[in-house]
Amino acid sequence: MAEKMAALMQKDKERRVMKYKTETITETFDDNPRFDSAMRMATPAPPAHFLRVFGQPARTGLGEFRDNASSLRQQLLMLNGRITNEASRVGTLEPIHRILKKDPDLAIDWAYQEILTRYPTDREKSDARSIVKNSEEGMADLRWALLNSNEFRFLP
Repeated sequence: MAEKMAALMQKDKERRVMKYKTETITETFDDNPRFDSAMRMATPAPPAHFLRVFGQPARTGLGEFRDNASSLRQQLLMLNGRITNEASRVGTLEPIHRILKKDPDLAIDWAYQEILTRYPTDREKSDARSIVKNSEEGMADLRWALLNSNEFRFLP
């Protein structure tokens, strides 16, 4: 009887043991917010990160340390930075990608709405048509111009 009880106890013990699978991941992902939630981003952000360039304090002391004046570094990031380049290009999964080939005028309206939250004026639409001409590169140029406009940056 004791042997039977010991065998049952051993079987129960083996069943309760957790077995883990270990995997090594070799892919590297950039620190792009679209891959992670805002809560999981490093705080403060690394020195070259978009948030730090635009005034996120280092959080080394108490108080208000934000500088509201624009800097040359901020302007260069908007003109030549990776984030502006990525935001302006037309990805194949974006709705505007499908619309661009069928109805360029509607695609122009969408670009203005997504960046400036308004429809283009007649003159702006005419200028945009000459830039876009049914091409993804033209739409990327239009988006880049809108992202670098004074209206987007709230400059007078």
